[in-house]
Amino acid sequence: MKLRGQLLLVALLVIALPVSGLWFVRQTQQLLASGHEQAQLDTLAALATTLGTDSWPEPEGPALYVHDVPRAVILDGHADDWRPWMDQSLSFGGGDHRVEFLGARHGRGTWFLFLVRDRRLVLNDPLAGPGDRIRLGFGAGDRTGEIELAPLAPGFIEARGQPQDWPRLQAWLQPRTDGWTLELYLPPGNAPDRLGFVISHVDDPVSRRVAAQSGTIRDAQPAPELMRLVARDRDLEQRLTQLTPLGVRVWATDAEGWVLAEADRRGDQANRGPASESAEVSWWRTLLFERVLRDRLREAELRPRQLGRLHGPEIDSALDGVPGFDWHGLKDRPGVQLSVALPVGNDRQLKGALVMERDADALLLLTNRAVAQLAGTSLVALTVIALGLFGYAAWLSERIRRLRNAAETAVADDGRVVSSVPASTTTDEVGDLGRSLAELLARLQAQQDYLRTLADRLAHELRTPLAAIRSSLDNLEASRDPGQVAAYSQRAREGSERLNRIFQAMSQAARIEDSLADEPLTELDLNEFVRAYFDTISQVYENRQLVLEAPDHAVRVRASADLLAQLLDKLIDNAVDFSPVGGRIELKLTVAGDQARLSVENAGSRLPADTRTLFNSMVSLRDRRDQRPHLGMGLYVARLIAAHHHAALSADNGKLGARFNLSLPLAPAPAS
Repeated sequence: MKLRGQLLLVALLVIALPVSGLWFVRQTQQLLASGHEQAQLDTLAALATTLGTDSWPEPEGPALYVHDVPRAVILDGHADDWRPWMDQSLSFGGGDHRVEFLGARHGRGTWFLFLVRDRRLVLNDPLAGPGDRIRLGFGAGDRTGEIELAPLAPGFIEARGQPQDWPRLQAWLQPRTDGWTLELYLPPGNAPDRLGFVISHVDDPVSRRVAAQSGTIRDAQPAPELMRLVARDRDLEQRLTQLTPLGVRVWATDAEGWVLAEADRRGDQANRGPASESAEVSWWRTLLFERVLRDRLREAELRPRQLGRLHGPEIDSALDGVPGFDWHGLKDRPGVQLSVALPVGNDRQLKGALVMERDADALLLLTNRAVAQLAGTSLVALTVIALGLFGYAAWLSERIRRLRNAAETAVADDGRVVSSVPASTTTDEVGDLGRSLAELLARLQAQQDYLRTLADRLAHELRTPLAAIRSSLDNLEASRDPGQVAAYSQRAREGSERLNRIFQAMSQAARIEDSLADEPLTELDLNEFVRAYFDTISQVYENRQLVLEAPDHAVRVRASADLLAQLLDKLIDNAVDFSPVGGRIELKLTVAGDQARLSVENAGSRLPADTRTLFNSMVSLRDRRDQRPHLGMGLYVARLIAAHHHAALSADNGKLGARFNLSLPLAPAPAS
């Protein structure tokens, strides 16, 4: 495995454990949460079936709610007795003329509170005219009645309805700095099931003109519209309390969310069941539970007892006909609660909803324990992995340090390669680096050996013609025979020509390298070029068996025909020199992928295993069978021409003997 892959694998091992563990905890928590939701929904469905839909009243439009109070309200015009329910009041009107309404019952008595917020209280005056007043409409079954209260002064008021002298009520008017308060009391036998009211506001005591009206009216009509009065059903509440399981709160509401019955069995669980786990719940445990859920819980206030109307996302969903679920935290204490609402009714008519709320602290603690166990396991695993990484890093650094030391000792202070780097057997990047460094040092050592022997090779090539010239000159000085003088002069001339050919060969590479920069490349058919070249050399080398293998289609490349012919001349000349008389020389053209391959193979001796220096200048493996100088410049020039064509020139051994290969990139196809 490569080093990058090793490090990536280790990093994935470090990250995978806590990530997969957290994912598992989340999935488990969501599964448990779904189980809690379904269990409460099934309980509510069983309750609704047992109670029956007949226990819910038929929905008849908007309603006014009447709270059950623990004791009778004192009729004094003050709202002190109403303070626990003040935040549940219903508001009518707006701006400077607003009315807050509350209803209450205790035993068989009924009370109503009107908190009128007005600029000023204008009392009625028999001489000046009417002032602030309230018209009340009542209904009970088929019976209706109406009363108008127009107070002349603050204090106690008693009145009877019209017609039929029903109902009978007592009231108390009390002014305030921002308006006035009116308390009404209906004695037993006078309780209505419908109520409507209209309050007329008079701001100017001179004109006595009605400035605004507030109450249960529509389309600005002065007559009050009767709205049904909703109160708790004591029989339904008793049955609900008997059926409600321990540890939960259940509400039965009508189609508008008004509470018809409530059962709270949380205290019964504390008295009869095991000790609650709520003592273990803390703010940080609640926060951790929220993070596992991925979303922050909605904060809600604890629903008080004797609540008149329920609000919440689960209530809204149930009153739309779909079961609703709401996980929420509490503002005043840590913990989590689950509230589930089930619609009650049939497909034609929704009558109300059943709502169940319970603490989910057990699920919270279970999730926290799972996360704590995951954290502990991850800590142990990360510690083990860290130790493994430390050991791996130490092993890796030791390998790099050994490689550095071997590289430093392989090269002497004067730049000579005195030793090699041990080849590594590992397959990662460090092993590749060691092998590359060993190969680099081997090439550098071969180049240094080549440079050290270059002087000897030049001396060897120059020594023979110089010796011939010197001996000929010495003999010319001592000889007077015209025949000998002519012979010695001819030998001196031949030595001079040999030196000249040596110098020409040495300068040929430099001339070719300079000329390559200005030589353009044009597109040509390599197949046609090779066939024409083969016809030419077949007539030159008649003492060799020349063979051509080429495809029967065009092979388009970008090249210089002159340079390509010069390159082939070097390869063919080399093949002729190293092949016997009558030997076989193959010139082959093939196409593989996007490359055209041209090879020259000759019968004869084979190349050595290491051919890296074969294409260097002044390298020759020829036998000294003739007097021509062979400085090893031919293959070096061939390499320069190949590089100019962006081609690759290589040498290996084929079936016959030595083989040289030239790979040229094909010319791009013309755009259609």
